[in-house]
Amino acid sequence: MRRTSTDSAPVSISGTHAGAVAQLVAHAFGPGWRISGWTKLNHKTEVRVLRLGLAGPPGAETKSVILKCAARYPVSGRYPSDFLEEQLNYQYLSRLRPGFERFPASLAQHQGLLLMEDLGPDTYGFNSLEEIVDALVGTLHNLHDSSYGTEQLYLELRAAAGLGDDERRYSAMGCARMFQKGCDQLSEFFTLLGLRQEQLLNRSLAEAGRLILSPGPFWSFVHDDLADRRQSVVLNGTIKLLDFEHGKFFHRLIDLAKLLMGKIERDNDKKAMIYHHPNVPTGIGEVYYTRWAQSAAAPGRSEFTHHFAAANIFQTMLIIGRLSELQGAEVLYSTAGNLKMILPRLVHHLEQGAPGHFQELKALLVMFCSRIMI
Repeated sequence: MRRTSTDSAPVSISGTHAGAVAQLVAHAFGPGWRISGWTKLNHKTEVRVLRLGLAGPPGAETKSVILKCAARYPVSGRYPSDFLEEQLNYQYLSRLRPGFERFPASLAQHQGLLLMEDLGPDTYGFNSLEEIVDALVGTLHNLHDSSYGTEQLYLELRAAAGLGDDERRYSAMGCARMFQKGCDQLSEFFTLLGLRQEQLLNRSLAEAGRLILSPGPFWSFVHDDLADRRQSVVLNGTIKLLDFEHGKFFHRLIDLAKLLMGKIERDNDKKAMIYHHPNVPTGIGEVYYTRWAQSAAAPGRSEFTHHFAAANIFQTMLIIGRLSELQGAEVLYSTAGNLKMILPRLVHHLEQGAPGHFQELKALLVMFCSRIMI
């Protein structure tokens, strides 16, 4: 949501949208408020994101809000699944207040329109990486702890919104499918290199998948898109989360794994790009557990560490699975090169953050990477 401005002009949000948006603004702020200008904040065509300037009655201070608008509104009642799921997610998150408040408030919704609080620019003021990690862990644990045990509320809101199965590629079921695709791709490379360790590899990967996809004390609402710095904003030392189109109930440690391992997506030129934070320390897992351990609901340290390792493995397989989709068999060389970049990062985080866990898999990956000559 908080992106580089790409367009600015006096308001003319097209005739089909202007009336509905004006009604949404009046519903949120009352009569007398009007749109005075707008700034385009993204490049997507399916869902437009705008910052609206608002002018109120005489004497009132100006305001700004964020508008998300499904591109087909109001022509079609069939909106992008990402947009519908994000609308639902903000309804759900609003019900978590005051337990969790570190996100922009949803001010008003109507069909393909979502009007939200504008959190404004960063007030970045951290003095060290440790401060950043502590603040980020504080926000993530706050989200996970506040949402734990509330999946029934989420499902009730989902039913009330008339939503069926989650159709997003990164839904819980979509992630399970992509994980398996990544496992199959890696196993295929083992065969191509003649390593003959596919059974041991598949057994280790299956264990990681089982841990991540099984509800338990780790099952909470997650943001699941923090590999990109644009998905958060710092306000007075607190990190607030933006853009919940990936949000869902899932294994809570996937939020940490995505920071460490990254994600893959297409850029504006349709090239496959891997986003990750190279300076996020493996120790973020220990910081998270220290905070969680203050709660009686926290698992034991060994169980946590095993799940932390599994989350990093799972996220890595998601990247490999997505790579196999985007690059295809005709660019096997490029896929192999990416594997040689991705897998050592996984091995590093397993060695540093989960020593003694998934030992056989670590040995296999080290051997595998030594055989890839790029």
